Amino acid sequence: MADLAEIIIDNTAVIKLLTTLSGRLNDMSPIMRKTAGVMHDAVEENFAQEGRPEKWAPLAKSTIAARERKGYWPGKIMQRTGAMISALFTKYSSNAAIAGFPPSIKQATRMHWGYPGGTGRGHAETPARPVLVLPPETIEDIRDMLEKEITRVV
Repeated sequence: MADLAEIIIDNTAVIKLLTTLSGRLNDMSPIMRKTAGVMHDAVEENFAQEGRPEKWAPLAKSTIAARERKGYWPGKIMQRTGAMISALFTKYSSNAAIAGFPPSIKQATRMHWGYPGGTGRGHAETPARPVLVLPPETIEDIRDMLEKEITRVV
């Protein structure tokens, strides 16, 4: 299972825009702060919609039954206590914008990538429910924001 801590934008157009901006600005941290904010909002929306652009796999019947017994049903996928979404953070510098979960939120990794299952209590197979995903419209929002910033500094 891969380690999950942050979103990495691997988009040629965004990277080109950032490179252009970095040549024109002495301090990129304000635009990186805005970028990290857009990424944070996108992850929150992923939780609100229970997955996007693809919907997350539904909860297992046994999970729903356990939630019902504990008074947590009906409810949303991956939001029983709110601990994961409340741990979402942003970080930025002059050359990076990050939205992610601290390593202490091990459940984020399991939920994002899925878990093949194992023996013992709490080791059931878990389908992947990608959390740290930027849908195409978010990438487009980031590109638009960067293009406006380039126009502003010209």
